[in-house]
Amino acid sequence: MRSRLPIYKTTLVVLLFAILTLLSVDGKPPASTPPHTAQGGINLQQAAGSPVIRDLSYLQASIGAYEKFEASFQVDGEFDNPYDPDEIDVVAHFTYPDGQKATVPAFFDVPYASANGSTLLNYSPKLYRSAGQPTWKVRFSGGAVGTYHFTIKAKDSQGRETSSQPAAFTIKPSTSQGYVQIAAGNPTMFETSADGNLFYGSGSNIAWVRSNDTKDPSKLSYEYFMKQAEGNTSLTRVWLCHWAWLEWTRDASKADTAGYGGKLQYNQYIASAMDRVFELAEQENLKLILALDDNNELMDATTYDSWAFHPYNAKNGGPAASVEDYWKNPEVRTLYKKRLRYIIARWGYSTSLMTLNSWNDMTRPNADQVAYLQDLRDYVHKLADDYRPVIYGSNFRFQANAVLDYVYSGKEKDQTKPNVQNETYYTRDADWFKTVLQGQVWDGLVTGDAARMVWPHNLVDQTGSWSVFRSLLAFVSDVPLNKKRWSPLAVKVVAAQAAAGEGLEPGNSDIRVIQLESYGDVPNFGVKAPENVFAIDEGENNQWLEGFGVTLYGANRKEWRNPPTLVFTPPVDTTAKLLVEVNEVGGGTNTLKVDVNGKTAKSVTWSGGRKVLKGEERFVEVPLIAGENRIQLDNTGGDWLRIQKIYILLDSNDPAYLLTAKGLGNGDAAIIYINNQTYGELYRKVLSGQPVPLRDVDLSIGGLSDGSFEVVQYDPTSGAELGKQSATSKGGVMSVHIERMQMDAALKIRR
Repeated sequence: MRSRLPIYKTTLVVLLFAILTLLSVDGKPPASTPPHTAQGGINLQQAAGSPVIRDLSYLQASIGAYEKFEASFQVDGEFDNPYDPDEIDVVAHFTYPDGQKATVPAFFDVPYASANGSTLLNYSPKLYRSAGQPTWKVRFSGGAVGTYHFTIKAKDSQGRETSSQPAAFTIKPSTSQGYVQIAAGNPTMFETSADGNLFYGSGSNIAWVRSNDTKDPSKLSYEYFMKQAEGNTSLTRVWLCHWAWLEWTRDASKADTAGYGGKLQYNQYIASAMDRVFELAEQENLKLILALDDNNELMDATTYDSWAFHPYNAKNGGPAASVEDYWKNPEVRTLYKKRLRYIIARWGYSTSLMTLNSWNDMTRPNADQVAYLQDLRDYVHKLADDYRPVIYGSNFRFQANAVLDYVYSGKEKDQTKPNVQNETYYTRDADWFKTVLQGQVWDGLVTGDAARMVWPHNLVDQTGSWSVFRSLLAFVSDVPLNKKRWSPLAVKVVAAQAAAGEGLEPGNSDIRVIQLESYGDVPNFGVKAPENVFAIDEGENNQWLEGFGVTLYGANRKEWRNPPTLVFTPPVDTTAKLLVEVNEVGGGTNTLKVDVNGKTAKSVTWSGGRKVLKGEERFVEVPLIAGENRIQLDNTGGDWLRIQKIYILLDSNDPAYLLTAKGLGNGDAAIIYINNQTYGELYRKVLSGQPVPLRDVDLSIGGLSDGSFEVVQYDPTSGAELGKQSATSKGGVMSVHIERMQMDAALKIRR
């Protein structure tokens, strides 16, 4: 009996395919049947009414190691939804040359292609054209050289099953580095499976390509941005969510959401576009972090990306009565596992798929969320571990770190797993974007991140910043971070002098600036901030405050009040002050009260609503004390006030304080990055200072084994080697002298 499909009925599919072929953009007939066709097709022992596997074929009888093997076939049977493995469970059983076996899920595909040849991740049907007949496929990639055998098996909801006749193909040697996996010698780093070399992740999120990112039609495609990334970056993050959903709820009143059919209906426009994204990534030798969910999906809002339209919402035919129920409802997890199965079936073959990343812009999970993450992580491993390494992570952190394969990088690194920062700090000022980006990605390297990326690919492109990643990757290419554990070093700038004729003259200052900004999806109005305590790192000039609400609510808006507290300890021998920039106040009387360690340090009142504050009234200055400062910001007025940015200014009489240095070492080798903040955005814009080249910079480096070492200095901007020297570590401490630093410097230290 033929499959009974509510959307893709077999007879209608064949007719529709014929019509669309005639009307297709290129006007070409369907491709001819591939030459490699399995004989027979079904097991003669099948029970009556069992599914029928037919027309099994594949293009290549021989492929290179880790290249894609793809077989196509048809399945006839009694099922309504080809995306639901409870109705029709189709898998392929592979036998390796050495006898190892692997089970790989198959998937149902309705192929589409871009109507204009440019790849986007966009739901609009007008961007796509039909590209072939609906079919079942299985995709696989293997690294062992030799002959592989496989069979296809299909089982329906009645437990009736059948298998295809065995078929075979061969894998020959290739230059592929294989999959990315967690390093055997250092579980905080990644390496490639074929050669065991370090894989360090550096690049920009190319989450999507949309017209609001670029108005230049020549750049409005994944083809353009991945070509820009080629040779410059190693990693990107792509979103299978947030207007590129695989599974979402149709809103019948909105034509632009056509194609989203609700739970267990997978959007084939998006799936086909994602096929092309993976093909491009493979061509450009890029690895992908595939983002599966965004926190907007569970927000209480009326926009189409909110919980009101979620396919698992009970109001839309899903199982969950509320957002809280979503996390603990067993049927939600069952549905989500089926989606994960489809994702692994369709893209799990690809060596470009590095990690699965769930729930963007989440922070602190509850117990139900931790259990949810562990359940899904365990399922993915059960599904794929026998044929490829799987790395599952989330932007949830804290308690979630214990149940994930990698953790979202924070100030304190997890010493048992890779630390990945998907979105590092960046400035929105295009004039300073490249400089700030350089400092951020190098900071990630020398503080122990296994990967660090930045969010806005359009700003990377506009500012010509692709080379920032290239210089870092060239530097780290021969550093064996994956072979043994590396730990933070105690690096201190002991002394520094201004270069001759370029001293700290009027207009310059030996003040450091720490800039604090809100980050993440915390609406500016009408929501209680999810976090209210923030630890400030005195060694970081730019810091995101994730979960910080920029709007401070007064007594008339009690349900949204959640006054934030900043915890900060100034370095010894510095004078510190806080500068709060307020840019807007609500109606009536609003008062910013700043308490330090429980005592009011400053209180400023604004009367009458103001859309834009001007001049000095924007800034509230508060002196800080030596030792720990617990700084609470509160609105003791009636309505609300909005914070633009927060600065901490640290004043020292020592030019060495203009430098920050961090490093990573393993006893026998080290890497160090030294930042000259006078060339940075904050020093120039906030303090109106001028850049100061420094000379006679002395470093104290603790943590290396005793003995003689070679120290090589690099220019992080150009990647050029600037010179070599010898140095000796005695008692675990090494002294290094740098004659001159124009801007930043990187050091590579080895025996």
